[in-house]
Amino acid sequence: MQLKHDAQHEQLMNMKQLRLELRTWANWWLKHEYGKGYANRSACDKLKEPLIQVVSVSERDIQPPTHVLRYDLKVERLSTDCRRAIRAQYFCRGNWALAGFDSRKTFLFWLRRAELVLV
Repeated sequence: MQLKHDAQHEQLMNMKQLRLELRTWANWWLKHEYGKGYANRSACDKLKEPLIQVVSVSERDIQPPTHVLRYDLKVERLSTDCRRAIRAQYFCRGNWALAGFDSRKTFLFWLRRAELVLV
């Protein structure tokens, strides 16, 4: 019985750590994009548009730390709906309507699915 409890506790700690790292990742990008000439619109404003990478990071002369690059790659591998949910949660502070989700329940489904894949 103790083994099952330890596994659940470890899973919970991993999820807490993941969410902390995702907040750090998003905050780094928000800090470097707003008002620095890298984006003429906010990340939340662009969420409904198709996900097209027009300008690479190196072309913008931004040198993200390795932990930020690691999460860029992890999030890039997710499905489109999972990426939208992650961006809505961590870039737009949970404002799921900006990402085009029709309900909070749908948003939470895709967010939990993305977090489980990232763990």
